[in-house]
Amino acid sequence: MIVGIATGMVIAYLVNELNNYLVQRKIKKSSVKVLRAKVSIKDHLDSLRDDIGANRVAIINYIDDGATMLYESVSIGTPEIQQSFKDINSTPCLPMLLELEEVGFTTVDKHSKDDIKRLHNTINVKTSYKYRINKSISEGCLVVAFSHDHELTPNEGERILTTIKEIKPLLCTHNK
Repeated sequence: MIVGIATGMVIAYLVNELNNYLVQRKIKKSSVKVLRAKVSIKDHLDSLRDDIGANRVAIINYIDDGATMLYESVSIGTPEIQQSFKDINSTPCLPMLLELEEVGFTTVDKHSKDDIKRLHNTINVKTSYKYRINKSISEGCLVVAFSHDHELTPNEGERILTTIKEIKPLLCTHNK
């Protein structure tokens, strides 16, 4: 009888340990998947920036009245701002954000009237193109910025759209 109780306790212990191991392994696999997605997103942004000669390529979420930069790729000599670009008040940019939400695309350049031009001036951006990646700007926007006046060529526009198609499923993986 004592052997039966001891055997039952050992089996219960081993089942518990096996369950803990499987849970940890699943968490580790999930973490690796997220890290791979993050690396891949960054690689896509770096490649796009290099291909079209932008100074900065970033992914920004606009949630409520705040903007947060999730990813950033900058050219040599362009200062990184991602660490300080968290929960930035986006209220002054509401007309631009409304257009981005409704149309899925907007341009900020020397002809723009939004207060975003003032923000761009502080980070040395003359022209930027913003694209909604998913159904809402709260799910990610791709921003392509130039320190000079720049009009996109058809090839550059296609390259940007291709990048969006490539990173969209990765962002979904990252956000799970």
